[in-house]
Amino acid sequence: MENAAKALEIASGVLIALMVLGLVVIGYNNISKVKKEEYKTTEIQQTTNFNNEYEYYNKNGLYGSELLSLANKMDNYNKKYPTSEGYQNIEMSASIKNDDAQFFRTGSSYSSSDLTSKYAELSKKISSMASKKIKANTNETRTIAEWAKLSAGTLNNQLSSNGVDEVNKYKDLLEEQTGFARKTFKCTKVEYDKSNGRRTKMMIADTSKYRKGAKIMENASNALIMAATILIGVLIISAGAFLFNQFGENSKTINERMEQAQKDQINAQFVKFEGVETCTAHDIVSVANLAKEYNKNNELTIANSGESGSYYIQVTVKASNSDNSVGKLSNFEDATQENYQNFMKKYSLTDDNNQLRFTCKSVTINDKTGYVSNIVFEQNN
Repeated sequence: MENAAKALEIASGVLIALMVLGLVVIGYNNISKVKKEEYKTTEIQQTTNFNNEYEYYNKNGLYGSELLSLANKMDNYNKKYPTSEGYQNIEMSASIKNDDAQFFRTGSSYSSSDLTSKYAELSKKISSMASKKIKANTNETRTIAEWAKLSAGTLNNQLSSNGVDEVNKYKDLLEEQTGFARKTFKCTKVEYDKSNGRRTKMMIADTSKYRKGAKIMENASNALIMAATILIGVLIISAGAFLFNQFGENSKTINERMEQAQKDQINAQFVKFEGVETCTAHDIVSVANLAKEYNKNNELTIANSGESGSYYIQVTVKASNSDNSVGKLSNFEDATQENYQNFMKKYSLTDDNNQLRFTCKSVTINDKTGYVSNIVFEQNN
């Protein structure tokens, strides 16, 4: 009987142990299943968040400045999460139409690293050329950047042919830099990883209206327009002189109307922005370039901005978190092209990748001259 009792105790112990082990296995399986579901949910959310970061660029009408922002974003991600540590890169393939350019030319498919490195090379080349000094025939010495601000006639009169060529090369590089920022692109295709749904590649196409030799045609068109303008000017002056001799006061009235028409034409380029609440960084840079060109053509400098009755046009930008890279916001028309590029990079998008907007608060007309004197933009909240 004693042996039988011990046998029953052993059997009971084994049975209880098996039941406990079974409960442990079931519990472990349930916990594992819950953890797997949690991991899967987290992975899906991470994939969605990752893809949303790049969805803003999946559009038609993507500016070159925005394309550079996308390239920098991809490059930063790929460096932070390298393939050597098991991560998957995100890439782009961008086609560009620009046969006259030195850095961004037709026929190449540019990756994100290609774009950032080419743009860095272009900026470095511009910076190195800008500080180079050239001596004029009059022994006056200026940097290439300073010579570039003068008219073609002044350059031809004061510099040697080699000096003029260097200044023109510098201008071409500036034009390529600003021209690329103004280009428009379209995202034509997006590729995803079949295993996890993550975006892996974006195909970008240049939609700018460009053809080979366009720059030559543009120069020819400008020459024709200039010739036509001169011819029209001669005809108007001749007609004005005739009317003055024949009708006296009628001639004065015509001259006044012509002057007012010129004022209206210049002012209209700026007044159209007054009260607009959806201005972009690109719009502001365009206005600043218009003011810069007007001041340059009229040989006006920032020193004239405070004079009573001055014809100088000033552009003021009120933006948050500004720094030295975007130039003088109180006289934005006097900033450099590099400042403008930095401004478009910084103020094209908000932190959550929405289009950043500005409001044109005021366009001031000078009481004495009748011309626009100041345009004020303020960043929207």
